[in-house]
Amino acid sequence: MRYEDAFALLGFNQPWVDLGILTGERAEALLNEYLTSEDKRTEHYRWRAFTSFMEENPTLEAGLMRQIYVLSKTEPDDMLQDSMIHTLIRRDDLPLELLKNEVESPVKSIAKKAAKKLNELGKVS
Repeated sequence: MRYEDAFALLGFNQPWVDLGILTGERAEALLNEYLTSEDKRTEHYRWRAFTSFMEENPTLEAGLMRQIYVLSKTEPDDMLQDSMIHTLIRRDDLPLELLKNEVESPVKSIAKKAAKKLNELGKVS
């Protein structure tokens, strides 16, 4: 599988590969689906890769979670970016400083969810 195809057609970039979210097998499956589907919304394929990876890895080390957070913040599709951040906030392995960052998010649903999670953890900001 050539990652260049997934980069060009689906909007992935090297960090998706470096973090292990986009594997050769996953890229091939998503590309095959994209090429045969009427759904040409590339963010849908990035979302599938992201959620699959997160489900496959219920606990991640803090350094990797920080890198995934950065990847999420650089996602060009605003709705996908918000969905990725919401997903990270729901996880127990998101480093506390990143959770605290999101209390100040301009996206009200993210700020509210982060504040609620901090409150539940007894770490009110």
